[in-house]
Amino acid sequence: MKKILVLSLSICFILSISHAQQIGIGHKAVQKNAIQKDLVQKAVVNWEVQFLDTLNPTFAFPIGVVSDGSYLYLGCPDQDIIYISDFNSDIFDTIEVAGMPGASSLGIKIGGLTYDGQYFYFTNANDTIYQIDRSVDSVSNKIPLPKGTLPFSITFASDADNGNGGFWVSILNDYYGLKLFSKTGVLLDSILSSDLNYRNVLNNPIFSIAYDNITPGGPYIYTIEPYPHYVVCINPATKKLHKMIYDIGQDVPEWEPTNTYGIYIQSGIVPGTSTLGIINTEGHHIGYNLASADIPDVSLTCVSTYTKPWLKIGEAAVISAVVYRSGKANITSCNYNFLIDGKTYTQALTGINISEVIPYTLMIHDSTFTKDSETSLALKIWFSDLNGNAGINSDTLDMTIDVFPEVEQRKVLHEVFTSTTSPDCKYGNELLKTFFDATVGRWTCLKYQMNSPGSGDPYYTAECGIRAYYYDTATPSRLIVDGNYYNDLPFYYSANTLVNKSNQPSFIKMESEFIQIPVKLFKAKINITPYKTYTGNYKIFVAIAEKVTNSNYVHESGGGNGERDCYYVFKKFMTDMNGNAINLTKDQTVNVDLMYEFKGEYRRPFNANSPINHDIEHSVEDFYDLMLVYWIQDYNTKEVLQSGKVDNSTLSITAYETDDNNVKVFPNPSDGNFNVVSDIAFTQLKLRNMLGQEVFSTNASGKEYNIQNHNLSPGLYILQLKTDKGYINKKINIK
Repeated sequence: MKKILVLSLSICFILSISHAQQIGIGHKAVQKNAIQKDLVQKAVVNWEVQFLDTLNPTFAFPIGVVSDGSYLYLGCPDQDIIYISDFNSDIFDTIEVAGMPGASSLGIKIGGLTYDGQYFYFTNANDTIYQIDRSVDSVSNKIPLPKGTLPFSITFASDADNGNGGFWVSILNDYYGLKLFSKTGVLLDSILSSDLNYRNVLNNPIFSIAYDNITPGGPYIYTIEPYPHYVVCINPATKKLHKMIYDIGQDVPEWEPTNTYGIYIQSGIVPGTSTLGIINTEGHHIGYNLASADIPDVSLTCVSTYTKPWLKIGEAAVISAVVYRSGKANITSCNYNFLIDGKTYTQALTGINISEVIPYTLMIHDSTFTKDSETSLALKIWFSDLNGNAGINSDTLDMTIDVFPEVEQRKVLHEVFTSTTSPDCKYGNELLKTFFDATVGRWTCLKYQMNSPGSGDPYYTAECGIRAYYYDTATPSRLIVDGNYYNDLPFYYSANTLVNKSNQPSFIKMESEFIQIPVKLFKAKINITPYKTYTGNYKIFVAIAEKVTNSNYVHESGGGNGERDCYYVFKKFMTDMNGNAINLTKDQTVNVDLMYEFKGEYRRPFNANSPINHDIEHSVEDFYDLMLVYWIQDYNTKEVLQSGKVDNSTLSITAYETDDNNVKVFPNPSDGNFNVVSDIAFTQLKLRNMLGQEVFSTNASGKEYNIQNHNLSPGLYILQLKTDKGYINKKINIK
């Protein structure tokens, strides 16, 4: 039994074992940049460490650990052997089990282990739970599971199935899923990632689980993620996270490069306590006091605030707080407070229901604050009297609000290196889009299609390669935010991070126009006014992007990732590909006028090995779907001062006087009911307003069509008829 509390965790581990499995189990984790991880328990909350050991002797890749009350039993994914250790981490015996099934189709021999008080059980991603009888050290029963379950880890739930007991198993056919089976293999319940509103940041399934029927209010299911080393606690009754994720890396930073696949719960290892134990693939063993991991009955934690840290003189500050339930009870009432400039503002909240750990809850205060002079002010935000309990308060958010005479909202630039041949890019782009949808008006985005993996994206161009060289990145699935490199798109990025970055003040005012002259000719006008002087090697970049493309789709059989709709796809720089030099002097406006005409006809390259030659051809799918993205950047430090975008080009009227003789529109002007008669057959009819936005579209067949649309606002529109010879354009007036 353990009796000594380890006080120092600065132990240097030097063991190194190389191992991997067909399923993708990794021994070493890729190093990540040290940036914000939003979904992790705040570091001020630490669990009590009871001990820190190393298995002796260690062996390659311990996995699926379980206790029978006297010893620990550990599996190994590539051996038909179970190792036995005492609670001092000394391995003293092994079990060679007869009748083992061998490796599964995924290359795993043992993935999970559990014990029901009489028999041991293991899983290995076959659709079977195997029972082991220790009296004969043999597989004594096989519990078949539904085809396609792919159970990896397993834990016994004694209270399941009306007290008959059952097995929770992690499943490999869901990103973060569990299923509960009876002792005869009947499906009783399931918890999927969609229920939890959570999945592993590296998109891994659950690899190791333990059942907690000790903590009051339970039972709960604990899992340890291989990397990062996050402990997740799930309430099977609600199918939600019970509490915030805990990162054991804050206690054992030496574990950083090593994966972890073993977790167990056992009482009495340290007298009078229960232990939550975790073992990594190099045999390092940490034990926590399970009671210290419990959460209070009522608690609310403030994560961050979307309150802007700056204001213009006279601008109203909107006060907000991002919170989550950090106690067992939902928060149904409280006082919402903020203190600024010596005054406290309080809003009484009743009838609310803050029930989630993830996703966070955004709270916006009813009161606002303004200041009529330049200054800096301390702001405090907190919640008090939680659920009517006087003295039970949340933690406090502290920040400073700076008030300036001139300042601008920052638009955060996202440069994405992506490819329709990269599986990671598909998931990353989908997730990034959800962040953008949640933060309208705070971002700009430009995606450079890359020439890898495999044959690469068909829309790769030399300018994409130049930009990748500038950032020293050769592979896709990379995100650059305002010039800062984020390693794995978008695993360590979030809407919360985006908002925090957009809340940083910008002292650059930018106004722009994007004009389409004829169909392929575009003009950009950008006026830049600095509110202070900048010295350095600053450049302006102006690029044309296509809002949505789909012809660069690559079928899965050809190495594609199945991504059909690609957003903000880079087409061409209007500036030099390395930017144009710009002088930024306080209050001196710089006017930038640029023009570019796309040449030749459309070509869809077979792959990235035959990129577009802009001197003779283009890859624009729809010239009416182009947008402008621009930014100012310190070319040496890569810092972006400000960015902007124009979502739709403004149409030049002279571009659409194309075929008055062949097309008649009457009456013109009209109230929205008019006839179209053409000498040339057309297959499609569209109406665009003068911002280039499509307001009406229909397929047609023939030379005549009657439009009845009384919802059009008065003004000038462009009627477009698609023929086998191209588009015919006609101006019409709605009165």
